[in-house]
Amino acid sequence: PNVVFLLSYEASRATGATRTSITSGNITCTNTTNGVVTTTFSNASIPANNHVTLTFSTVSGTVDQIEVNVIGYGA
Repeated sequence: PNVVFLLSYEASRATGATRTSITSGNITCTNTTNGVVTTTFSNASIPANNHVTLTFSTVSGTVDQIEVNVIGYGA
């Protein structure tokens, strides 16, 4: 399987709203056992009341499940 996605945030869910990437680029997962752990972020401070968005650019092969955990903390 091959899954490629971008994690970003935006103030509005409206079509054409400006998105800011949280990671430095796309995240790619090609295995079925361990997944991918990302701990490096280019924009880790998500402003209050913004929406976190997951945008898939590629999903190929047999993909039975996609699980994404976003764990954060309040300052």
